[in-house]
Amino acid sequence: MAEKTQATSSAALSMEERSERRSPPLPKVAPWLVIPYGKDRKNQAFYNLCDPDKRTCRKLIPELSGKSIFQKPCHHGWLVILCDFNEIDYSPNWVFADCFLWNPATLDTIQLPNIHSSGYTYDEYKLVDCVLSLPPTNPSDGNETMVFCVYERLDDECEYVFLFCRPGEKQWRTHKFTREHKMDFNFIWSLNYLKGNLYAMSYSRVCHFKVEIEQIDGDNVNLCLRQIETSYPTGSPLIGGSNTNVGTIYVQTCDELYRIDLYMAHQGKEFISIGILRLDFSTMGWKEVYSLGDTVLFYSKNTTACCSAAELGLTKGCLYYTLAQDQSLYKYELEGTGTIILPCLKLPIPWFCSYWLMMPPTFRY
Repeated sequence: MAEKTQATSSAALSMEERSERRSPPLPKVAPWLVIPYGKDRKNQAFYNLCDPDKRTCRKLIPELSGKSIFQKPCHHGWLVILCDFNEIDYSPNWVFADCFLWNPATLDTIQLPNIHSSGYTYDEYKLVDCVLSLPPTNPSDGNETMVFCVYERLDDECEYVFLFCRPGEKQWRTHKFTREHKMDFNFIWSLNYLKGNLYAMSYSRVCHFKVEIEQIDGDNVNLCLRQIETSYPTGSPLIGGSNTNVGTIYVQTCDELYRIDLYMAHQGKEFISIGILRLDFSTMGWKEVYSLGDTVLFYSKNTTACCSAAELGLTKGCLYYTLAQDQSLYKYELEGTGTIILPCLKLPIPWFCSYWLMMPPTFRY
């Protein structure tokens, strides 16, 4: 097992071989905001809220170039990385549909099976989300770590395929859920692993899923999707009426799960209202949040993070988020007013959707 998951994968570059430009910046208390730019998403601009001069540093990191990045607090700093843009040449270290874990602080890499080895291709399915259950702190103990991906069939919104494996395994295990399972799918949107359980969260306010692993015999495992119902506050004043689009995102901390509803006017790009709710696991009900206390939340398309406001020296109870259509970093103060920060004003075109990157050991507070 150790040989299969050793961090000296051919995809990794040793510390001695790396130039400063090809290495990530040093870990900070706050996560880095990364904006890919240039041909084939090859380059990265890094920005950090803790930098008093609001500077950006530009990098060309092979593990990040032209790839999709997934990270959540439960990853303990590790990234799940996919080579999923078929127009990009990933040689010599990778090929299209490769998947691996990468630690940006230690530069350790753990290769995972190629996504196409599962039998499901990007021509038929789109990736919804990825999550890592536990950090592979010791490659030889990789059995306790599980990587989960969920894909949605492009021509059937009621068919979802879960891919899952342990580091070191050569093939993905798969489990398909369709209409035949009589599940109210409500568009699975987010995978979250916390309190020792995997949750598949949907757009619905009241219907979500708990994904349970069933041990059949030996190494054979199966997935069971158990529908769970959640209560939602009625009479919310946040809804903007029929001329409003509603987007829903989920952000988790070490032991809390937040649902953030974004209300946007149909003809505009700015949010007219934001509602934040916390899932009470004892009652399985969503509770409106009026204060985040010392917590600061970070959201981007595929990555989320959380930090302590006191450690950051920032306003407490804030949500920092990005949108796919611009380079802006948005700040929403739950107990105040929203503001906009522009970290990168003159990046070379083209630039692409940004994401947060947290490096261990500072992900916890």
